[in-house]
Amino acid sequence: MSETIISSFKEYVEYTEKYKNRYLFRGQANIEWSIMPSLFRNDKALKDEVIDIQGSLDGPQSNVLTTLFKLQHYGKPTRLLDLTISPLSALFFSIDDESQLENDGVIYIIDRKHQYSVKDKEVLLFGEYLLKSEEDIENQGIGNLVCKDYLIKYDYDISYTNKRAILQGGTALIFGFDKIGKNYARKSSRSINGIIHERIIIPKEAKNHMQKELKRIGYDKDILYGSSDFESHDELKFQEEEFKLTRTAEFNKIIAKYRIDRLKFDRDQLLNIITNLYKTLFSKYGDNARIWLYFAYDENDESIGNWICRTQWNADVKYKIIWSTDYYTRRLSNMNEQISQNELIYEFQGKIKSARRIHNEINSIVSLDQYELKKLLSYMTGSKTEIKKVFIQMSDIGLGDVDIEMYAQSAENYVCDVDSLVSEILYYAERGENEKFLRYWAETKLKDCNKSYDELLNEFSRVNLG
Repeated sequence: MSETIISSFKEYVEYTEKYKNRYLFRGQANIEWSIMPSLFRNDKALKDEVIDIQGSLDGPQSNVLTTLFKLQHYGKPTRLLDLTISPLSALFFSIDDESQLENDGVIYIIDRKHQYSVKDKEVLLFGEYLLKSEEDIENQGIGNLVCKDYLIKYDYDISYTNKRAILQGGTALIFGFDKIGKNYARKSSRSINGIIHERIIIPKEAKNHMQKELKRIGYDKDILYGSSDFESHDELKFQEEEFKLTRTAEFNKIIAKYRIDRLKFDRDQLLNIITNLYKTLFSKYGDNARIWLYFAYDENDESIGNWICRTQWNADVKYKIIWSTDYYTRRLSNMNEQISQNELIYEFQGKIKSARRIHNEINSIVSLDQYELKKLLSYMTGSKTEIKKVFIQMSDIGLGDVDIEMYAQSAENYVCDVDSLVSEILYYAERGENEKFLRYWAETKLKDCNKSYDELLNEFSRVNLG
């Protein structure tokens, strides 16, 4: 396997960008540690594995592997080796252990080509045999099934089964049994080197700096392990990001957005900030002002509308505060699940190419001095299904980081405009609008497409992707 030494947070983020959504990761705080699940380090737990699993099953129809994941994330030794879809989460686990600050950390990049869902028949059957004795397995002759390791796909069936798994982008490798001669052993001695693509070494000297950078964006022990309420003796600060005032004859309407200066905030301090803001705004814009306020930490939150809290105007009590019940979960899962810039561009480029071909053909028809409306409508009819399909497929493309999402939004706007051009002209034609109107509206919608395509090209240049 290849090996890379990375000594700064910025370098790590840039280097692992290419691996997002294509590989899995495992971080360990000491490069000398072996790679094995916690169960194999604990003889008593290994002996009691069947009893522990049976005691945690919720009922006769419970999924054994889902139960294993639950046990794993609450500290019980299991045969699961924790993995994550997130390079940032893996980095956290490679540097966070305070007892290992004098040792280099390591992140393993895991090839995920051969993944299984926990609903796959083979995996479900393996789970059933985890509840049997070694003798039962030997008698039934299913060695190929139980003497195999299973790389579990990150998906809603397993990774969203508990809050910690979501926060950490968690999935796992399930270690199977070993076979020694004719006998089966619950503990496996197999190496996983065959699925390790690369290992990234984090020098001990870099751990402190990287830990600070991770905490700044939310990869912090308290948050990753599910805490949500924090007390602070330091003053919580905030700044205004956007302020929109609309004046009417009867009242002033205000929509304002703010950012606070830390992720681990004291809710009571934020409540005081909101109270004082309302006092100031009512004093300046009138006691009958209708005010909506939004609070976030950074552009990652704003890009997906993940507000720490928001307020809304209320006729009876002036305003009410709506707190997010899953703020940290949404924030971390959004960053964990991001796809690489290259993957996002590749996915969008095919869709843009299809939309551009339709856009260009319509442009070429309309550019003629006396173009045939019948020809235009015929082409649009033939293209309607394709552009609608492209438009719908756009929503299935994953999110990238904040910077690349601005490009993605421009791409979506362009495809939407082309789809709107086709669908609206055909709608008005079917409704029986006259030819003059149809020509005018086609030319108007084309201008929208031309404008959004120019904006897309500018955005493409800005992110320096071609």
